[in-house]
Amino acid sequence: SLFDRNGYILQVMHNDRYGDLNRQYKWYPGVLWSEEYGGSNVVASVLKQKKPLQIIGPQHYLQWCHIVTASGAPIIDPEGALIGGIAIVTLLSGTHPHTLGMAISAAKAIENEMRVQNAYSLQKAIITSIPEALIAINVEGRVTTINKRAQKMFGLDDQDVTGQLLRDIYPDEENLSFLNMIDRQESLIDVEVRILSPKGTGDYTL
Repeated sequence: SLFDRNGYILQVMHNDRYGDLNRQYKWYPGVLWSEEYGGSNVVASVLKQKKPLQIIGPQHYLQWCHIVTASGAPIIDPEGALIGGIAIVTLLSGTHPHTLGMAISAAKAIENEMRVQNAYSLQKAIITSIPEALIAINVEGRVTTINKRAQKMFGLDDQDVTGQLLRDIYPDEENLSFLNMIDRQESLIDVEVRILSPKGTGDYTL
């Protein structure tokens, strides 16, 4: 389950046979599980202590939660703010010592993805602001970012080429020399190259 910084359940993934049980015990999106409303529970405790933990059976404040074990871990955004957490709830009889580790791993995976997205957004903002024509390409030869200057220069104003292979954007044989330079993944400085684009043939410096 995923919950936000206030203790509201955002999403629950469960085996279909436990759907009715989740509804009976108010474990579904939109329900508030803060300490004020649910006493000691995994959501409230993770948010309060800001660290991974496990609540077992009678450690829950609500008596009808004594049949489960809940393991949880906080999710911290790239700026260091607590934005919610992950909880894994199992019947008391099905408690496994590695469940807490699974919750921690899931939370870390979300944090890592947020860092990647944050870095990508920053990269895109920097590239967009550069006055020179600039195209960023990954190791597969796919365009990850292109600024407006490059779009205009190469006649790509009306196309979204992000994610496309450079070879698909410049398929003509006249571009083989340029494409081979990219494929070799060498560091190129002040290298002149001829490129055939929708706007015609031009000589450029990489």
